[in-house]
Amino acid sequence: MPRQSKKAKLPPGIGLSTRASNKNAHPGVPDLPNARRSTEEMATIRRAEAQKQEAAAALQAASLAEVAAIENQMDFTMRRWI
Repeated sequence: MPRQSKKAKLPPGIGLSTRASNKNAHPGVPDLPNARRSTEEMATIRRAEAQKQEAAAALQAASLAEVAAIENQMDFTMRRWI
């Protein structure tokens, strides 16, 4: 005689459903390999970062020059009073 599995019998109209919070879940995502950028994308990113650094260095140099000019003016003014 074949063995019959005992499955839970649900009343009609009640089916198995997914919990609302799991509706859009992707359980395999943590196991996927990390996305990698292409050589061209990395070259573009590095150029952009280099341009940002050059702009920051130029801004800092301009700021230092402005502060130096103010200090020179103050020194000149103070020497006139002495």
